[in-house]
Amino acid sequence: MRLSRRSITTIIFAVTSIILLSACTALAEQPLGGNESKMGAETAKEIEKTIRLIDDETILNRVRTIGEKISSVANKTEIASTYGASTITPFDYTFKVVDDDKINAFSIPGGYIYINKGLISFCESDDEIAAVLAHEIAHAAHHHTTFLLREQSRVDGQLALIALISLIGRTKAEDMSNILTGAQCYRISATSTFTDKAERDADMTALYYLIKAGYNPIGELTFLERLSEKPEVVEWGIFEDHPKAAERARLIKTKLIELGIPIKRSAVSTSCAAIVRKEQPQGITEVLFGGKILCKVASEQKAKDFAESINNIMDEKISLHRIKLCDSTIELSDAPILQFTKEDEDALGKPRCELAAETFEILRRAIYTQMIRELW
Repeated sequence: MRLSRRSITTIIFAVTSIILLSACTALAEQPLGGNESKMGAETAKEIEKTIRLIDDETILNRVRTIGEKISSVANKTEIASTYGASTITPFDYTFKVVDDDKINAFSIPGGYIYINKGLISFCESDDEIAAVLAHEIAHAAHHHTTFLLREQSRVDGQLALIALISLIGRTKAEDMSNILTGAQCYRISATSTFTDKAERDADMTALYYLIKAGYNPIGELTFLERLSEKPEVVEWGIFEDHPKAAERARLIKTKLIELGIPIKRSAVSTSCAAIVRKEQPQGITEVLFGGKILCKVASEQKAKDFAESINNIMDEKISLHRIKLCDSTIELSDAPILQFTKEDEDALGKPRCELAAETFEILRRAIYTQMIRELW
């Protein structure tokens, strides 16, 4: 008997659906651990055919040193998971740097961690790099990819069943197309929700890893806060509705407060810290905050003391009304934090009171701007 094209198509779809259902069931039954390492090794091998890796030992040693401290914690410490599984499965973690300027990092089951060169450049301290690596290690340690695949397989199984029933029921081609399109939308929506849960769990787990590994967990907060100001550097794709950096930062800040950890951004981020820069050959020293010059003075030690005062003001959220201008002196709660002298007048060619007034206004604007940035 000769089969029609429609009959052949129906048989192909039916057989494919049955195979898909079987594959989904098998995936859902796979144990954690050994299979993840095997799958990760195979996946890493294929991925590395399509990317270029950095072989600069200075960069690699920095990343590996940080990563190994955190992975050692992950292999010994169970942190309760809100998604995936927290059961400790020791992995032989590897850390590689991708020659790509995009801000990105990813992990593969079994402990294969990749971080882009562009992300390393974006980070302003080892603590921020540690935060990124801790997040990716958490994905591996809590078996997120395996659980995502299992959840996805359940969805795919449901879609295969829908397709099979529709085919057996001889659904019209046009209706079948609509069914499959709708099913695909459902698949994306469902798996996006699972990814959302995985991201939140990785964020929170990373905080505990950082603390136990001896890194400053504030690095995770400052990294995400700065990332939230540059949404154009992240390609969200179909995960447009996933928790963005600003929302993730808010949750992390709440957790840090809950844990009683002082939020001192200046310790981990140069964008949130006053820094001192000496001009050559004039010998004048600048104090900068957020890349902008706050003042210039003739004494390097005076600049260092003022920078320390600014960092304290920013970290402690000191109110603007406590900062006052008194002739050639800027005061905090009636105590001088910067006093311009004749030495500054001679070096900068301006009256000391004018120098103080200019610095006072620039400082107030910088404090106000930072306060706005940190409002969540």
